[in-house]
Amino acid sequence: MSKIVGTVVFVKDNKTAKVKVNRIIEHPVYKKRIKTYNNFACQISANCVVKIGDLVEIHSCKPVSKTKSFEILQVIKKAE
Repeated sequence: MSKIVGTVVFVKDNKTAKVKVNRIIEHPVYKKRIKTYNNFACQISANCVVKIGDLVEIHSCKPVSKTKSFEILQVIKKAE
């Protein structure tokens, strides 16, 4: 159960948020660094209130729906 840090890019209602996780990987042959990202649909915990731009910590959980298999643990930094 690894913890991942990402930014909230979309909030549908009080239960679902889309979190963008940025990564930098190195190309195996050319050794150039490449920026990539993944968007995860996350379940919002009952004690969490998130807005667009918040830095949050997520972790994997059992699937809640067809696309949601991550849960927001806490808000690290609020958006301004």
